[in-house]
Amino acid sequence: MLIFHQFTWQQFLIAALVLTVAWYVIIGLLYFRKELCRFRKTEKLKKDWEEELEDEDDLMGGARAIPGMNTVEISEISFAPKEQQLGVIPDILEEFKSILYILERDKGGKAEFISFFGLVSAKYPQIKGTANQDALNDYIRENLPFEITEEELEELWP
Repeated sequence: MLIFHQFTWQQFLIAALVLTVAWYVIIGLLYFRKELCRFRKTEKLKKDWEEELEDEDDLMGGARAIPGMNTVEISEISFAPKEQQLGVIPDILEEFKSILYILERDKGGKAEFISFFGLVSAKYPQIKGTANQDALNDYIRENLPFEITEEELEELWP
C-alpha cells in the first residue's frame, strides 16, 4: 500500500484517462473492424467518383443560347449618363409636392407657381428634352389647382 502514496491525484487521473482511451481503441478495433473497413472503402469510392466527375468536360452538354438574348463582354456594359438616371426624379417630385403644398396653403395662383417652378427648373436643367420632362409635366398638370397648358410648361424649362 505504500506504493500508492508516491502518486499524486493528477498523475493518477492522467494514467486512468490514457488507459481508458487505449481500452476503447482496442475494443473498437476488435469488434467494429468491418464497419471501420466499410467506412474507409466508402471514402475511397467517393473520392474515385469525384475524380471521374472532374475528368468529364460537360456531362449535360453545352448551354443552348436563348433566342433574342445576346452575350456581351463586361467592358461593353456601362451606366446611363447622370441626366438619365432616376435618382434626380424623386428629388424633383418632392420639390413639386412642396410647391403644391405652399400654393394650396397660401391660396397661390399661376404667378406664384411660375416663380417657384423657375427655381426648380434652374436647379435641374438636365431634365429638359428627356422623357422624364414629359412625365413631370403630366404630373404637374394633374395636380395643379388651376389649368396650365403644355406650351406654358415648355416655356418654363430653361
